Amino acid sequence: MQTLTYAMYVLGGLLFLGSVIAHLCARVWLRPRDPDLDDLYHEFEDEHPEYARYCRWLKLTMASATLGLLMTFAAVAL
Repeated sequence: MQTLTYAMYVLGGLLFLGSVIAHLCARVWLRPRDPDLDDLYHEFEDEHPEYARYCRWLKLTMASATLGLLMTFAAVAL
């Protein structure tokens, strides 16, 4: 049981740190640089391929960071 707790603690921490780093990289490098994107209505922003990729990466990294925190919390609570 202690080995499982330790493994969850380490894996959850690594997943969280990796996700935070990937999230920051996505915010810096994947953000669309098109100035016309700000002029588009919000209904059409999802159809822009660069913006859709940017949003997909943000959602993926936020979800994996949440999973990492839950794993770490479960390891501490057990």
